Amino acid sequence: EVDQHGEGVISREAAFLVLGYAFGYSLLGFDLIMSLAHKWVSNLFGAFYFMGGFLAALSGTAVLTLALRRAMGLEHLISGKQLHDLGKLVFGFSVFWAYLMFSQVIVIWYSNMPEETEFFLIRMKVPWLETALYSVLALMFIVPFVVLISRKMKETPFVVLAIACVTLTGVAVERVVYLAPHFHLSPPMIAVLWSSFLIAFVLCVKNRGH
Repeated sequence: EVDQHGEGVISREAAFLVLGYAFGYSLLGFDLIMSLAHKWVSNLFGAFYFMGGFLAALSGTAVLTLALRRAMGLEHLISGKQLHDLGKLVFGFSVFWAYLMFSQVIVIWYSNMPEETEFFLIRMKVPWLETALYSVLALMFIVPFVVLISRKMKETPFVVLAIACVTLTGVAVERVVYLAPHFHLSPPMIAVLWSSFLIAFVLCVKNRGH
């Protein structure tokens, strides 16, 4: 049990942690992603990159919650109300991510400056990357919005789990779209990289169980 003083300390520290995470992750977006395209500038990209990571964190929380609640005997603590809250968070921040994306793209489209449009043009010239761009929009916004707009869907465990997995896939594809032109990544190479990651993850979980 935690007393009221302890809860107050945790709440205060959590607020500072969230602010630090938002600031630091935004800087990572500027430093690690935007720096790859030395001519491209977008003041909103840091917040957009952070929001994608935050949406992935919420989706990951939903996946872990639903995957472990039976194994840890938490069915009585994680009811339809908690599932509804998780669904609302994924739904709400998916819409906010789409809002930031639209705010960024509309300014670049309206100004039509070569140093800004280059970021999208080099990706839309490659057919599979152009398809990946539209897939990101579908996976991170359209599908979660259409499905989770219903209260009943937000209280259905399988639906929340499926949408969380869809959103995580969208975030992974989005990161690939950022990096592919600069590292000359191809679909077979990406498949090998993700397969290696999944194999390593499964082996770690298996060894952990022993």
